[in-house]
Amino acid sequence: MSWAEIYHDSFSNILKNIKKVRGAIVGFNTNIDAIIDFHSEQILNLIKKIGVDPVRLYTNILKWKGKIHSPVDFITGLCGCFEKGKASEWLIESEETYQYLLQNLPPPKKIQLGGQAGIIANLYAELGVRQIFVHTTTLPKLMRELFSKKKNIQIPLYNKEGELVFLHPRKVKDFDESLYFHIISEVHKGDTLKLGEKLYWKCPRDNRFIATFDPPNAELEILEAFQRDIEVLAEKSDLLILSGFHMLNVKKLGKEGVNQKIIKTLELITRAKKANPNLLVHLELASTKNRLLLDRLYYYSSKDTYWNSLGCNERELVELLEAIKQKRLANEIKADMFTNYELIIKGALKVCEKLKLERLHLHLFGCYLLFVSKDYPIPEVLLFKTLCFASLIAAHKAITGKAKGVFKFKEIIDTIDIDATLPKAFKKVNNLLKKIETYVSYKDFDLNEYTILAVPTIIVQDPIQTVGLGDTISAAALIAELTYRQLLF
Repeated sequence: MSWAEIYHDSFSNILKNIKKVRGAIVGFNTNIDAIIDFHSEQILNLIKKIGVDPVRLYTNILKWKGKIHSPVDFITGLCGCFEKGKASEWLIESEETYQYLLQNLPPPKKIQLGGQAGIIANLYAELGVRQIFVHTTTLPKLMRELFSKKKNIQIPLYNKEGELVFLHPRKVKDFDESLYFHIISEVHKGDTLKLGEKLYWKCPRDNRFIATFDPPNAELEILEAFQRDIEVLAEKSDLLILSGFHMLNVKKLGKEGVNQKIIKTLELITRAKKANPNLLVHLELASTKNRLLLDRLYYYSSKDTYWNSLGCNERELVELLEAIKQKRLANEIKADMFTNYELIIKGALKVCEKLKLERLHLHLFGCYLLFVSKDYPIPEVLLFKTLCFASLIAAHKAITGKAKGVFKFKEIIDTIDIDATLPKAFKKVNNLLKKIETYVSYKDFDLNEYTILAVPTIIVQDPIQTVGLGDTISAAALIAELTYRQLLF
């Protein structure tokens, strides 16, 4: 069967039967994204306004600080993402710097609901999942209006009588209305930034840099209804997706504070799984510069089987490998991030083993990789379709700038010859997997416990939007899998 045929077969059954999934719980970070379309001229103007020397700027990029204390740090992160073709998110440590950026950056081209929880909740609402229980720490008027109008999206709360109720975000009152914007700077493939006669960069891919100042999400305060009645939510759902640990303010909380936040979350997962043993629990990673966060998350997660599934890109995989004491492998991948797929596969298998995962979804540019345990209940032929479905959802969002409305998947497939335009990443990964299948003990690969699947993705030229695509990909593949589970069992 050709890839075009698999793509054509990938969505009809899923969309038709998605309501068979009883529900999904998504938390914790919901926020508002301000998306800025950055071009080289605007970046140069900002460099001049901030007054940073090009040589110092390049030195800062090599150090790759990962935090924003000043406007210089912001322009360092933005230029680093421009030059390297890598996506990254840095936390703004100073409110003064946050206010400076709001006043001096170009106006946003778009304001939208953001955060893994917000993005996934809106996607599931539009796809028609029966009920979505979404977590948020704040709910200003602008955020309420950015939630999907679909009635299937709900926030669990308590009314004045203390009864658990489920309200659409647009109908919620008396909630924290703090308003913070996550600044998403998008850069474009082929754009050239010239800083001097011998110092210029050509952006290798469409990409983004995220600068975040969001004190409520940095506290990771969990809604009372999620804490007191997680069992009720779990009994109504088939899926629990969590993210937002990267937002924790380590400086303010300290090591013990971080420990308590993670332990509290894992206790919630234990209670949810006890109430519903069939609940699939997924961790969606985000770029996490603070090693302590990932170290603590891994340390406590490894004590029991909390996570069934994990989603990440190659950079997030590297950060996690560092946390699980695989620093040498992490450094080897960093040195050849976008071409050495053998090392990336090796790293993913290490993570699967250490966290005892049933599945790991690694979304690369041009190729999605899925690692599943040997006894995984869904046949490979269907898993390929779930990944192609996720690729179509991501392509739709890249083309239209949103994951809603009429999903014209056939039009997307018919505009390209998928089999004739296989991405380079997929070709390399596919050839490598064929070699591994032939020699099971090939180097350090241990395939006794896991099966590896790869699909070619649809690469959209000149996308309207890149932010949130990773979360969208992971969430779409998960809900497609759960749909098939309901059909099979």
